[in-house]
Amino acid sequence: MKATFAHTKNLKAFLDGVNTLMEPVGGRLGLGIFYGPPGTGKTEIGKWYAANKGCPYIRAGYISTGHSLLSDICDELGESPSGKTSATLATIVRALSTQPRPVIIDECDYLVKEGVIELLRDISDEANSPVIMIGMEKFDGRVRRYSHLYDRVRVSVKMELFSLEMTHEFVTAMCEYKLSDEAISLINKNSHGKLRLICLWIARAEMMARANKAQEVTAAMLGQTWGAGK
Repeated sequence: MKATFAHTKNLKAFLDGVNTLMEPVGGRLGLGIFYGPPGTGKTEIGKWYAANKGCPYIRAGYISTGHSLLSDICDELGESPSGKTSATLATIVRALSTQPRPVIIDECDYLVKEGVIELLRDISDEANSPVIMIGMEKFDGRVRRYSHLYDRVRVSVKMELFSLEMTHEFVTAMCEYKLSDEAISLINKNSHGKLRLICLWIARAEMMARANKAQEVTAAMLGQTWGAGK
């Protein structure tokens, strides 16, 4: 695959949402929700944005606690976390107030327990810094239970599985070889619109192209690999 980052429909939706989030209302910045089913590229987009904008990216985990979450954010900001939750929060607020930037938290579904996610509201409120929350397809609905937090949500963007059109654009941008329209349709069908599987099929297509010294990969060639359905 080409060493580039494809500008997909989901990336555009993400960037449009972040741009809205970065526009203050009454001098205040808020929270953004970006959610969708697995395979929409949410994590890849979050990491790409963080790397390009120099902002912290944190992945929550099943065992995340309030203190461990704040410690991870502190580390990503280049600060030293404290043994006390309140002191660590104060360090984060000070760092973001000194150098404003969005904070990206991935796998936020893990935080919708015991009110851990409320800490993101505290960070946004006290530092007046945007917090980008990335979660699964039911995440928006789960956050709605926290009315004080959801009141601060400025944007809620749903990321979509790849349609045939999106798959065609992505494959054309990323594959090192030309694929026929029928081959791309086969990829979309067998990947079920999931980005990870689309990337796997691109790798297969490139392998077939090299093996056959082909100028174009056809559906028939792809159909020879891994029992692909036509």
